[in-house]
Amino acid sequence: MQEQHKARRRFGQNFLIDQSIIGHILSSVDAQNDQDIVEIGPGLGALTAGLAEHAGTFTMVELDRDLAAKLEQKYASHDQVRLIQEDALKVDLTELASQLKEDYPSTASKSGVGRKLRIVGNLPYNISTPLMFHFFKHAAVIQDMTFMLQREVAMRILAEPGSSNYGRLSVMAQFHCDGEWILEVPPE
Repeated sequence: MQEQHKARRRFGQNFLIDQSIIGHILSSVDAQNDQDIVEIGPGLGALTAGLAEHAGTFTMVELDRDLAAKLEQKYASHDQVRLIQEDALKVDLTELASQLKEDYPSTASKSGVGRKLRIVGNLPYNISTPLMFHFFKHAAVIQDMTFMLQREVAMRILAEPGSSNYGRLSVMAQFHCDGEWILEVPPE
């Protein structure tokens, strides 16, 4: 990927560059060849190669058409990698899980339900809360979610009842997930 892409403020873009942090995130996700991984906002592809290499199927959801074109070109020859160039808030994850089951029947479980999606992403602050609520709507087809979030959002997700950060996001996240703070990433 070319590093020359200028981060676009309207998309809330921030790109991972520290190889140690990238390695830590990839290790935490631990993608396996029998899993369907969905990366939200792959950007310059810092996590993408490591995830795509190990996943059974790998789907990228990228809104920025310039980045999407570069990612599509880079992964054109990878059969089990797909790109959805769309706003992640509009992607029907339930339909995606169903489509993956049809396109890759060998990945479906014997029950016919198929595997659940593992969602990964470096979410922009300005839409991280709406994205979380969007993902909760599709909880039935999601195995787990690993996100890099602004510290304040992570604190709201993990907040205890009665604390100043506790609110609607805390309630919904804790209803659908067992949250865990994995790593603090410095701004640089």
